[in-house]
Amino acid sequence: MKIFRILMVVSLCSSVMLAQQAIPISKVLQSNGTIDISKLKNTVALNPDGYTLHVPTLTSSPRFIPATPTQIQAHPNDVFWSAQFGPSSNEQITIKTIIVSNGRIIIGGAFDKFLGLTCNSVAYWDGSRWRAIDRGVELASGGTASVNALAAAPNGDVYIGGVFGKTGNQTCQNIAVWKGTTITPVSAGVTGSVNALSYHNSMLYVGGNFTIDGVANAKNIAAWNGTEWKGLNNGISSGTVYALLANDNAVYVGGNFATIDNLVVNDIAAWNISTSAWQKLGDGFTATGNAKTNVYCMAVASNGDLVIGGDFAKSGTKTVRNMARWNGSEWSEFGGGADGEITAILIDGNTAYVSGGFFKIGNKDINTVARFDGSTWNDMGGDQIQGTAQALVKFEDKLLAGGTFEIPLTAQFTVQGIALYDGTTWTAVGGNRGNGTDGNIAHMGTDTEGRLYVAGDFSRTGGINARGIARFTSGDTWETVDSTGIDPQSTFIRMDV
Repeated sequence: MKIFRILMVVSLCSSVMLAQQAIPISKVLQSNGTIDISKLKNTVALNPDGYTLHVPTLTSSPRFIPATPTQIQAHPNDVFWSAQFGPSSNEQITIKTIIVSNGRIIIGGAFDKFLGLTCNSVAYWDGSRWRAIDRGVELASGGTASVNALAAAPNGDVYIGGVFGKTGNQTCQNIAVWKGTTITPVSAGVTGSVNALSYHNSMLYVGGNFTIDGVANAKNIAAWNGTEWKGLNNGISSGTVYALLANDNAVYVGGNFATIDNLVVNDIAAWNISTSAWQKLGDGFTATGNAKTNVYCMAVASNGDLVIGGDFAKSGTKTVRNMARWNGSEWSEFGGGADGEITAILIDGNTAYVSGGFFKIGNKDINTVARFDGSTWNDMGGDQIQGTAQALVKFEDKLLAGGTFEIPLTAQFTVQGIALYDGTTWTAVGGNRGNGTDGNIAHMGTDTEGRLYVAGDFSRTGGINARGIARFTSGDTWETVDSTGIDPQSTFIRMDV
């Protein structure tokens, strides 16, 4: 098998790059990690193996720090590309679920790569950089999976649910668990899709549109006790579960379904853990005309009320436009409702954060994301978000949003799929992103003018086409290097047999 590896060579004597033996970059680094140009003289080929490129600000000199990128190397000589750059703007990222566990941000969705990292629909932020979770999950055919839900157990185990058929070479049917090292199947899995997970009192509750072999009453809703599946009475014979919330002695179930155990519930019901019985929550929800209704998200208010978001218009005769509150006996519209669907709710003390496909909320002209302070809705810069936020999580003192969206920070930098809101502006996890490469970086170096050259397996850098080699200026712009007269076939390619 022949492997092609790209070598980066930068000439400081002329504008033409010459192929020569690369020297370890550690030989020419100053104490702060920047390159000491005076040490290079005429030896200008640099091998950055074992180092990560770091750019603290967009106008800073490139700095190299030791790294051990064991999970993100496509080849032993590849190195992790700086988190400051991230993916180029053509990378497709859909984040469907976010949890924070043991100081880590864990994301799931539909993506092959995240910020240049091959991770197959799941990844996590460890406080300094994004990492893959084992081999991730894929469809049985090898296509892009959809991770729809994540849930963490107190011992740190992370459950993964969605639409997938394998992890690595192992069959894994739509539900799995990550124990910190490897992803393994949960039993034989389920047949269908998993949309929601909730871990409560040593039990994992699973909702979606599925059946489980050997468990006849586990239809669209079931529980996993760590060793076997349990049905919740007769389950939901027809419909789909989109949201689960376990709280105290109840598991609230929302979605698109009419009945549970012969109870007419209209998209929302509660499973009483003590009595092992289903309970109605008022009249549930209906839509206007023949439209379908859906419950997408739930949260518990500081006073114990249940807050629901989705796509609905009424509960019985009451108007509850897409957002409702259950006080234990009746439904009411939350905060004046919204003119579009609510896809995520986060309640933090007396503050509620919501996101979705709305342009007015509480009769205010606020779109996509909003904050409710108990009396009024507040804008959160939703007009910057191009797309939809589908998940909200609190991280430290910031709000973390995930979804299918882009947020242009500047003309050159775009945040995709996941972003942090600090109360004033949107930023990226780990620095400004969206101006990087769409593939691996193999080698890099600088010239006498301080420009950074990179070479690797990519076709775009930032917003320009640059196949295999590109130059990053001291400002914030990528450039092609076609005008240097480099012949990639003869100069940069080395063949290993």
